[in-house]
Formats: sequence, structure tokens, C-alpha cells
Amino acid sequence: MNGKVLRSKHILGGNLCGHIPVDFNGRRCTCGAIGCAEAEAGAGHCHLLRGPGRICQKCALTRTRRELSRAVRTCNPGDSVACAIRERCLRVWAALTTGLIHSFDPDVVVFGGGVLASADVIVPYIQKHVIEYAWTPWAR
Repeated sequence: MNGKVLRSKHILGGNLCGHIPVDFNGRRCTCGAIGCAEAEAGAGHCHLLRGPGRICQKCALTRTRRELSRAVRTCNPGDSVACAIRERCLRVWAALTTGLIHSFDPDVVVFGGGVLASADVIVPYIQKHVIEYAWTPWAR
């Protein structure tokens, strides 16, 4: 903020945004909260195959986590399960980013973490979403 890295009293401010809740009916996160972006769309996509709101129970039996992760990344249009997981994860991160822009009014948004192994897919999707939905009449 004001040209400096945002630092809060306990180092959480602006740092652990993946732990902002995005689904109040969501899954329990490793941090102990419910429905964090990390729990709903983190790098491990297999959590979407278990529990309420799962996408495909059969998929859990037929693919390893690595196979599913690869399928999600490439998203062959014939693989409806992988494409549904990918779209859900992208929508969670895009909505979270838009909310953070509305909250902090930053000049720059910096992403990190394991999910960025797919930055070439994630960043353009988020950019498009932010341009369309972020209420920033002064600039893009």
C-alpha cells in the first residue's frame, strides 16, 4: 500500500489470501476454517471428488491424483470431469482476486503457491475475469 509491501501485525495481511472463505458450506481447510479458497480450489484437485458437492465419484476410483491433475491442466473437451474441476477452480480464484481488489485497491496483485504451476492457464483467466467484473472505474 502506498508503494510498499503490505505488512500487518501478525504477517497475515495480504499474505494468506487463499484462506479467505469463498464457500460457507465448503470443506474444512487445513487451517481449520470452512470453505477457504485453498480448500475449494487448491493445487490438489482430488478433494473435489469427495464429500458434498463432489463432481465425480467414479473418477476417484479410476485415476490417480497425478493423472487427474494432468487431465485438469490439459482439459480435453471430451473429459467433462476434468473440465468441470478446472472451471470451478478457476472461478474460485478469479472471484477471490476480484474481492481482494475491491478490498485492498492494489496497483499490483502478486500470486504464489503450488497452484501457480499452471500460471499460464490461471493468470489469463483471472485477468479476463477481473477486467470484466472488478469495479475499478479509474483503471484496469
